[in-house]
Amino acid sequence: MKSRIRGGDAARAAVATTERLPVTLQATDLVGPFQPLPEVILRKKPPRVRKPSARHDVIHAPTTDLDTQRTAIWDMGRIAEIRTAQALSLFRDVMAASASIPVVFPPMMINAEANGNHFQEMHVDGGVTAPVLTLPEAFILRNGAFVRGVRINIYILINNKVERDFQLVPNSTIDIAARASASVTKTQTRSILYETFDFARRNNFGFNLTYIDKGFPSSVSSGFETSYMRSLYQYGYDKAKIGNFWVKVPPPDDVLSSGFRLKSSAM
Repeated sequence: MKSRIRGGDAARAAVATTERLPVTLQATDLVGPFQPLPEVILRKKPPRVRKPSARHDVIHAPTTDLDTQRTAIWDMGRIAEIRTAQALSLFRDVMAASASIPVVFPPMMINAEANGNHFQEMHVDGGVTAPVLTLPEAFILRNGAFVRGVRINIYILINNKVERDFQLVPNSTIDIAARASASVTKTQTRSILYETFDFARRNNFGFNLTYIDKGFPSSVSSGFETSYMRSLYQYGYDKAKIGNFWVKVPPPDDVLSSGFRLKSSAM
C-alpha cells in the first residue's frame, strides 16, 4: 500500500501512515555535542501496541515541515499498527524529527510523494511552528463546533516556563540569538494558551494547565544536565503530590496584572 501525500497539506498527518521508504539523514553542522537522534532511537525497543482494531492508540506527534513552513501531525498509533519494517522506520524517524531542535540536532529527511513525483521533506521539532498542540489552529480561530453534548477536558503540560522572566543578556551574538529565540517561543506559547483557553470557555470545556513556575531555578547549562533534570522531576512530583499540579487559567500578562490600563486621549 502506498501513501499519497499532497505537498504542503498539513492534514496529511491523518493519511501519512502507510508504508514508506526508509529516510536518510542529512549531514549538517551542529552547535551541540550531541549524537544524531536516529542513532539513539535505534537502540530503543520497537513500539508495542495492541492488535489492530477499529480504535487504535491515539498518540499524535507534531513535526515542522521547513519546506512548507507547516505543522505535520502524525498519527503514531496508526503507524505502529501497520507492523512493517517501513512503518517502524517511519515511526522512529518521526520521533527523531519531533525532537530535532534546529541547529542543535540535524533535521530528518522524510520521503513523500505527490502527483507521481517523489521527493524528500525536511522535518524538525514541531515546536518551531506549534509550541503547544491542542487543537488545529484553523479549528480554534474559525470557532469550530463539536457534536452537541460532547464534554471535553483539555490537559496541557508544558516543560518550560510560561511567565515572562527578567534576565541580563550578555552582549554577544549567541546569547542575543538564544534569548530572542526563547522570547519568540514563549510569546507563541502564551498566545496559543490564551486562544485555547478562550475556545474552551466558549464551548464549556475543561481547561487544565501545568508548567514550570518562573521562580524555579533555571539550568546553568545549555545541554542536558542530570542534576537539573532530577530536581525538575522532584519539583513536578511534589506539585502533583500536594494536589497543586493543574491550574484552570493561563498566567496573566505581567502588565495587565499590575493594574496598568491604557487611556484614550482626546483628539
